[in-house]
Order: sequence, then C-alpha cells, then structure tokens
Amino acid sequence: LNGLQATGPYALAGDVQGAQFALISQAGNFTGFQAGAVSIADGPFTGIQCGFVNMAGEKGGSLQLGLFNMTDGKGMQFGFINYSKDAWIPVFPILNFNF
Repeated sequence: LNGLQATGPYALAGDVQGAQFALISQAGNFTGFQAGAVSIADGPFTGIQCGFVNMAGEKGGSLQLGLFNMTDGKGMQFGFINYSKDAWIPVFPILNFNF
C-alpha cells in the first residue's frame, strides 16, 4: 500500500508507505503514520504510531504515543507503560527510548 488506508473497524495491509487509520490498524513493514485504538506493525516500523496500544517490530525507528507501547526496535515512547526490548531499562512508565 502506497498512500492512505482508512476504514472503520479493521485495516490490514502488507507493506505500507503512507498512513493507516482504523479501530485496529495492522500492517507488515511500515513507513509512515499509523493510528487506531490498537496499532500493530508486524515487521520493521519507521514512523509514528498513535493509539491506546501500539506494537512495532524490529529495526527502523519510531515514535509511539499511547497507553501501552511495545517495540523490538529503536525509537521513543510516551505512554503509561512502555516496553522497548533492548532499552537500558526495558519497561518504564511515561517515557522510554532506545537509539
């Protein structure tokens, strides 16, 4: 997908370069902006995720804004609970990062 995907309950795409909006947004490799109550990038993620729950795969760099943020890659997280696999402190509230 190159461009914009906006649906009601569920948006699913393989590789995305652009933006994805839905109650639940899910994609493989992702570059761009992803928003929903639940935002999931199964593969490498580079961009911004906004939602109550944000999950991003390996590599890339991301900014996650939500209640619960999880990444296996690098980036910055703002939320109630933040998990970054390789961060100095993997689980940390409010702000967590791994560069």
